[in-house]
Amino acid sequence: MAKFHFHNLLKLEFVQIYILILIAAILTGLGIYDRLGDFAGAGSFIPITGFSNAMTSSAMEARSEGFVTGIGANIFKLGGAVITFGIVASFVLGGIRYVITYFW
Repeated sequence: MAKFHFHNLLKLEFVQIYILILIAAILTGLGIYDRLGDFAGAGSFIPITGFSNAMTSSAMEARSEGFVTGIGANIFKLGGAVITFGIVASFVLGGIRYVITYFW
């Protein structure tokens, strides 16, 4: 009988995230994701699938302009803002935490 190892379970969590991203992108491409959101309400718009939906839909809108100038330029319009906000917010919060722990 095989032993259960906790680190194997941690690897499966990442696989679940990848599968959710892939399913959201496929459902967006087929036009089903928006109808699912109307039916399920806010429950279908968890951050990771919502981000996948936003990037896929912006790529689909720009596909007529070509791969580089259309998809390549427009797919990161939303992603660039989200990533930039995440980096700036983590920098500010990290600085605040550093100051608090330095003086505390």
